[in-house]
Amino acid sequence: MSFLGMMKKILVAVLYFLKSLPLSVWHKIGEMFKRIVTWLYKRLNDNGNDQEKQTEDEQNDWKKHVNTGENSTDGGSRGKMKIVDVRRKMYKNPDPNRRYKIRKLNKIKKLVLHCDDLDWDLWDIARYDVTPNPNHHISPKGLPGFSYHHFIEKDGTIFYCETVTKITWHVAAHNTSSIGICIRYRATNNKNPPPVKQIDAVIELMTRLCLILGISPDNIYGHRELPGTGYVIINGRKRYRKSCPGWLVNLDKLRYTISIEAQKTLKQQGYYKGPIDGIFGRKSRKALKKYSKDAKRRR
Repeated sequence: MSFLGMMKKILVAVLYFLKSLPLSVWHKIGEMFKRIVTWLYKRLNDNGNDQEKQTEDEQNDWKKHVNTGENSTDGGSRGKMKIVDVRRKMYKNPDPNRRYKIRKLNKIKKLVLHCDDLDWDLWDIARYDVTPNPNHHISPKGLPGFSYHHFIEKDGTIFYCETVTKITWHVAAHNTSSIGICIRYRATNNKNPPPVKQIDAVIELMTRLCLILGISPDNIYGHRELPGTGYVIINGRKRYRKSCPGWLVNLDKLRYTISIEAQKTLKQQGYYKGPIDGIFGRKSRKALKKYSKDAKRRR
């Protein structure tokens, strides 16, 4: 008997067998198939959650150092931060397939400061971010979640909105390597700078992030300072597309102050032997690298 003939007989036998099965068996097969399809669908949709679980170990120490600000010497000498963790309360895009991608902590290389320029509260912005809208300034489908990792109110309260390992959409091509921090501040036509308490909170949070992640204060930017999204070069001249976080926010002074605070902490912890001068040179970078490495070991 040829191979094709044998396969034909087997196929006919299988078809007769299936035809002889009672309806109850077919019902069970259908239920089993339905469960398999449902399981596969959930697995595909939960891919982002699975990626986030892969970075869970990296987050164990994060709550201690960043979420609450308790029992930690990181962050210089300006005092305790008031951080409210609202990640579980944040609005999500109605499309379950629209979720932020996940990265490792060591992929974060810079911090970016924004202002909302609306003077909306946190929840108004969060609702706007995820709601599909043809006039949405980033995407008509709405964002997967909140656009920033942290949001800072006028009184200095810091809201931890999205886990820092999520690649949120806040600064275009620089999203993958940055953490987005937004202050509630109407910059347009405003003759007053942000409140002192608010800027102090920015300094404390950014100092702590720099120390834990090993990010030099030189890698802190305002949105307007980033090429492509903040400014473009036309005929050899820089043309700003953004003023964010506002022209009255002195970014050079901010970086200098954070450098001072980081050097203070590094010196207090025995990592840095140089002067507290706000110049983050070779010795400061070396101390920061060692501090961050030791922090990872403690985690």
